[in-house]
Amino acid sequence: MKCIYRESDIYVGATKKIYYLSSGNNSLADRYISDNSKVFTDYLHGNGAGIYSINILSMPPMSNEELSLRSNPHTPKDEWTMPSQGSFSAIIDTELSDDDIPVAEILFEGIPDDECEELLHNRIYTVLNNIINIEKQYDNKAQSGNIHYRLPDVVTSPEERNFIAADLIAEGIGTPEEIAISDIRIDNNFEITLPLYPNVKIELAPLPKALYILLLRHPKGFPLKEINEYGNELIKIYCRISGRQNPSVIKRLFDSITNPALNTLHQNLSIIRHEFMHKLRSDIAQRYIPTQGRYQLHRIPLDSSKITLPAEFAYA
Repeated sequence: MKCIYRESDIYVGATKKIYYLSSGNNSLADRYISDNSKVFTDYLHGNGAGIYSINILSMPPMSNEELSLRSNPHTPKDEWTMPSQGSFSAIIDTELSDDDIPVAEILFEGIPDDECEELLHNRIYTVLNNIINIEKQYDNKAQSGNIHYRLPDVVTSPEERNFIAADLIAEGIGTPEEIAISDIRIDNNFEITLPLYPNVKIELAPLPKALYILLLRHPKGFPLKEINEYGNELIKIYCRISGRQNPSVIKRLFDSITNPALNTLHQNLSIIRHEFMHKLRSDIAQRYIPTQGRYQLHRIPLDSSKITLPAEFAYA
């Protein structure tokens, strides 16, 4: 279990989060942490560290290559470092930072079961005490620090939890570093590329791709409830991408997109979000996916100077 203590500007409020990444094989370490999670959080709270929650994540269904690429999207394949299998990792995501220096590193690999529980107990409490000491040292005031990636702001589905788990593993592949944000280019064949990340392939079906281009064409964004005002524009983009021209099919498709009683629009936004989150580390992916929130304009939070579109669909 690797524990890293850092500042986060995503999760705010009373609860601070500890993520534990298990191997998914119901090991003694898994059971011990699950059975004692309340004991650990009570210990932190009782010693002045605040209210924590422990979140247990499963190993994500990603290959070593995908995890390496996720961590280092700009690095050539021959320089990727593959993570070890069967390791446990955790991140302590809190308001405070110790300049991103790990509080402790704990590895549970190949520890015999008859020795594991006592060893787990001692090592975990070493980490918990480090957390308590750091919180006391900073007097519960958030300190500035470098944030290498931002966890998803809404974690409601198993897929979102897989993204967190993927970032935890990717974190252990190599030393985190600031990565330049790539331009995004959509060529005349409607292929989506990120020039600084040549090994990353963004693949979308015609409808979510058309919706994505529509959002890119309107850098200031628009409320989703006004999507029907952009229907003709969306139809034109979709027809060019898909090659489909049947009026009745097109009308039926876009009636579903603009009908607030259906979930088609949100499903396609989720497809876009999933593709970028699957291919890129969370902090990078957040720059390319539509913003979320009931009271927000939906837009792509990327500077317009970094967006290149086909000439026929340049900015509106």
